[in-house]
Amino acid sequence: MAKGFNGSSSNFLNSDTVPLSVHPFTVSCMFKLNSLTTTQTLIYWGDKDQGNEEDCVILRFLGTDESSDAAQIQLLTADSLVREHTSGIGNTYLTTGVWAHAYATVFGTTRTVFLDGGGDTSVGLAPRNPVSPDRLAIGLQDNTSSSDPLDGDIAEVAIWSGIGVDIDGDPINKDALRYFSPLLVHPSDLVFYAPLIGGKDYDLVGGIDLTTNGTLTNKNHPTVRRPHY
Repeated sequence: MAKGFNGSSSNFLNSDTVPLSVHPFTVSCMFKLNSLTTTQTLIYWGDKDQGNEEDCVILRFLGTDESSDAAQIQLLTADSLVREHTSGIGNTYLTTGVWAHAYATVFGTTRTVFLDGGGDTSVGLAPRNPVSPDRLAIGLQDNTSSSDPLDGDIAEVAIWSGIGVDIDGDPINKDALRYFSPLLVHPSDLVFYAPLIGGKDYDLVGGIDLTTNGTLTNKNHPTVRRPHY
């Protein structure tokens, strides 16, 4: 069962343990939105005592309320001084109530954001690492701003360390991530994996327990190939 969120800042998952603090990294999830209007957080980690978009990494859906050409997936990385944004495709590809796959990576000065296998790459951006990350959250920018709550479902949340995508190739295959469990994709580099299935809200790789805040709903899980034991 995936996890369903209702767009309230009171309903989210979080932990005070962060699986990594520096690039390179890759972050991925399956998601299904109820609305394309508002900006919504998929995955966040950063300094919980900072304000809006400071000392953090955020994978989010940028709603049409931000601008007319929004409705796309965006990766934001920020230290205490500078924010860097990279947006992937979105507008005509996202549909409410339909599962989609988001995948973003930072590798040196190159960062890439994919939506269902298509995306955008930015080159020459200085990598930004949160200075003191002490909060991981799913479904909310969980710092002092408590902003951009998720209105929809999320599953198969994963973070890898030490790898990324460059211009000519992708050590993590973006198409494999759409159809296979992260446990089958570069497992030696996987540092966090929360499938959010069967009512289990914890990380299967690093053992991070996620605290449920408010009320979340168990929803139908997207179809992915899982390991056979």
